[in-house]
Order: sequence, then structure tokens, then C-alpha cells
Amino acid sequence: MKRKTMKKAGAAVLTMAMILSMGAMGLSVNAAAGDAKTVQIKNPSATTVTGAKFYKVASLNATTGDWSWEGNFTNNQKFETLKNTSAENLNALANSLKARAAAAQEVSATKQDGYTGGVQYQLNITGKGYYLVVPTVADNSVAVQPSLVEIDSTGDAYTTLNTKANPLPLNKYIAATTNGETDRNDGKSKTSTGILNSKVTYSIESVLPEYDVSADPAKIQPYILTDDPSDGIAIDVSTVKVFVDGTDVTSNAKIAVAGKDDGFTVTVAGDFIKPAATASAANYEGKNIVVTFDATIDADAVYGADSVTDADLHNSLTGNPNTVKLTWGNNYVTGAYAYPSDHTPTTPDEPEVPTTPQVEKKDSVTTYIGKVTLKKQNGEKAALANAKFTLTGTNYDGKSFTTNGNGQIDFGYLPAGEYTLVETQAPSGYKTIGQSYTFSVATKAAGSNNSQFSTYEVTAENVDGVVEVALTNEGAVAELTVTDPLADTLPATGGIGTYVFTFGGAAIVLIAGVLFIVYMKKRKVEE
Repeated sequence: MKRKTMKKAGAAVLTMAMILSMGAMGLSVNAAAGDAKTVQIKNPSATTVTGAKFYKVASLNATTGDWSWEGNFTNNQKFETLKNTSAENLNALANSLKARAAAAQEVSATKQDGYTGGVQYQLNITGKGYYLVVPTVADNSVAVQPSLVEIDSTGDAYTTLNTKANPLPLNKYIAATTNGETDRNDGKSKTSTGILNSKVTYSIESVLPEYDVSADPAKIQPYILTDDPSDGIAIDVSTVKVFVDGTDVTSNAKIAVAGKDDGFTVTVAGDFIKPAATASAANYEGKNIVVTFDATIDADAVYGADSVTDADLHNSLTGNPNTVKLTWGNNYVTGAYAYPSDHTPTTPDEPEVPTTPQVEKKDSVTTYIGKVTLKKQNGEKAALANAKFTLTGTNYDGKSFTTNGNGQIDFGYLPAGEYTLVETQAPSGYKTIGQSYTFSVATKAAGSNNSQFSTYEVTAENVDGVVEVALTNEGAVAELTVTDPLADTLPATGGIGTYVFTFGGAAIVLIAGVLFIVYMKKRKVEE
């Protein structure tokens, strides 16, 4: 019985060590299960860690081998389920635990000298537990992400944390689109496909910064999201909504939404994030912020994976990207702007405290557009208007289309699949061929992400040379050309050709008959 209990406890410890060392909030833990109570926190490349706070969030029952949450950190998340938790959700867990730390009891820890790569602490703990480590930073430094780590007071000599600077998370997504598809079904797509006039719904997700208790709210620089679409995306600024901690704050006086060029900005005042001590407003430090809005793909959009027309704004991107940029007061002690700690002044008179943002983050999403068209023509390649066709296939159940004055039909974006096209009515003076055309559509990926669309691959089958397929715009536009049969057969689509043959034949017969009569009369006269 004792051996089974020990195995169970060891398995639980090993599982948790593997899961939480995956880098919650971007931190990697260089330690095995059973680490010692001396903890070293390494500096990230652009930040100096000056200290840390430690909180015990979970403990191991050595008898049962079960883990349980501690005190103020108790929540509905079960340790047993963390092995199926994504890194993104682990990061969210670390954030939520950090939010509870203010009301929790700190673990007694003594800072030790002699470690030049960061900071080192000796913890006064017993047994095994999981600890939330919240690093603190020097002035003019970006924040450092917290970490979850297992520490064993009787284990190895050191636990080492490789910390990562945290210039706030920023993620942009395509939530939905019309007349097209998204690469995911959970509202967090990075790419979509569509056609001109497709409506695209976007979302921006981030977190508001947290500042030192001494920071003056009136001096905290604003938190600004700048949305910058490429030329082919027309944003409807009236649809912009701002949510903080799940509440719509768009109309709050300290939240400003304004159009900027073809995009917009969302500006959050510093004293909205951290209100004055005398104010009755809620404190939103560390809270999630979400911005949603709609846009339309317009005539300036590029097809497929062509380069964007305003590449300077979206460097190295293709298709129709939409980019968001975040700037904020990144000195977490004062709320002012700050240079990265590895910054070297470029001019002698460069201000000690910069007046403009020095750190920013960007994230982009992309919409690719493409279409399938049909062109109806006769043997001389003249366009035939008013030909009617039905299309059956993915999202189409015998839908009717009519060729325009140029003999064309624009089917728009067709999802991958098999399609059948039937001509149901010929233009005036022509006959229908009475044949169905079968073709298949496949999308070809742009780059390594198979969900990204750049080109069509269209194959026509069983059409006896009547249908030809041409790809243009680097494959993003597929044109099906339906042509009359060859000239050496009776034109099945009619036209005046049958009348020429009919009247021509009758004329020959008539002339032959007249000549025969004249010949017979002449013969009688001679006799």
C-alpha cells in the first residue's frame, strides 16, 4: 500500500513539473522534480530583475499524492486537467493567480548577494508545493512575466528560472466573415478567405498594465491601440466596441475611439487603468481588454497572395492584412514611457525620460480573396449575354446565374469541393448544348499554414473540350470558358448558321430543278 501511494505521489509531481515547466507566461523552469529551496531568477535580455515575491498556490499531500489549492488561490481548475491545458490557458491561469496574490500571504524569502545574473532567494518552506513567482523590476524596465514552479525544500540545491520580459500580450483575430471561410471556428482565426464586399469581424485582445503602488495616476501615459488596415480593407469605425473585464466601456469618458487615416485608435487614459486613491472608480490594472469591429473588403483589395499595395505599413505581408499596434507607459514604477534597459542613447541631448513611446507591440491578421468566373462565347469568341446556368455544389443547390453583357458570371469565392454547372437557357437565337459541366475546386496554401488561401486549383471533367479553365491573378481567379462546338459540326447553340445551311441547300435544289426543266425543253425542240 505504501509503495502504491509513493508511486501515485511521484507521478503527480512529475506530471505537474512537466506541465507547468512548459513556460507559463513565457517562463521556462530549468529544474527537475524535488528542487531545493534556493531560487535563482535570471534577467531577461532587455530587463533587470531587482527582486521577487513568492506565493504558495498549491501543496502536495505526501500521503495521498493529491495536489490541492492553497488559501486565496483556491479555484475550480483541477490539477488533473492541466495536462490537457494549452500554453495559452496556462498563461491565463498564471495571470489569474497573480490577480489573487495581492490578498494572499507572501512566503518568507531572504534575498542573497553574489548572484550576478539576476536575483537569488532562500525560501523558508517545508515539503513540496507549487509557487507563483512574481519578479519585480528596476525603473525604466518593462515588466517580467510571472511563473508557476514546483519547489521541494529537501531536493536539489537550486531552482533556476529563465525569465522573459513582458511587453503585454497582444493578439488580433478574425472572428467571422461573410461570403468566405475562416481558418478556425472558435472566433480566433488568423486568416480568412472571401470576395470583394465580404464583411469581416475582427477582435483585438490584450491586458491593461499594472503599476507600482507609488505611481501617480495623473502621470501614467495612455494605453493606445492603433488599428491600421491595408488599402483593401474599409473599417466601419461606428462598429468599434471596447470591453474591459467583460464590461462594455466604449462610452466611458476616459476611453476615446477616433478614426485615424483608414483605421482608428482606442486610447485608454492612465487614470482609468489606475484611478486616484480618492476616486470611487474601479481599478482595471491587469484586466483583460477586448476591442471588436467590422470592416468590408473593397475594390482596392489584392487577389490571392499578391503583395499589399501599402507594404510600408505591413512589412513583408501579402494578401489584405490588418495590423494593430500597442503603445503604453512601460515604466511600471512611474507610468511614464521608458527606454528598454539595453538602450544606447543616440544623441547627447536625448531626454532621460522619453516623451514618446519607446516600446510597442504589433499583431496582424490577413484576408485573402479569390473567385471563380464563367465566360460564355461562340466559336468566334464573341461574348454571349443572357445565357442561364444553374450551379450545384458546396453551399449551392441549383442556384441560377445569368451571363451579363460581357457574357460573364461571377460566382465569387467558391469553397473547395465538386460542382456541376448546367446551361438551362441559351441566349436568343441559340440553342442550349444540353450538357452539364463538372469541375472541382481546391484551395492551395500560402506559405506553411494550410489554412491560408492564395490560389485556386480548378479542374473541369467530362466536358468534351467545351469548357476551358484559365487561372489569373497568380491563381486567385479561375475563369471557366464555355464555347460553342467546333465549326465543322452543326452549331448546337444555334444562331443563324442553321438558316444558312437550310436556305443554301434549298437554293441549290431549286437551281438544279430549273436547269433540269430547261434541259428537257431544249431536248424536245431538237427532236
